[in-house]
Amino acid sequence: MSKPKTNKARSSRRTKPVSSATTGGEEKVKIASAATSSKLLTIIAMLRRPDGATIADLVNVTGWNSDSVRGAISGSIKKRRLMNVITEVANGVRTHRITG
Repeated sequence: MSKPKTNKARSSRRTKPVSSATTGGEEKVKIASAATSSKLLTIIAMLRRPDGATIADLVNVTGWNSDSVRGAISGSIKKRRLMNVITEVANGVRTHRITG
């Protein structure tokens, strides 16, 4: 059986905290570009229509992949902006719509 390592041995392998590891003392902050936010606002406007919008409609307007559009609906619209998005299937076509 080997001996357990002491705290002194473990502390030598620790990395520096993230705040002190940044270069030049400046922290990098990711800011959303204007194109991304305006595309998101376009998606929201299309989802607020009475008929809603399909993923294909949103892909054509934004130029994003379908997975990115779904992610924007799920993450930015539902979770961050706390909007209620419902999905309806009529005549084999799935539409998304913001309610309330």
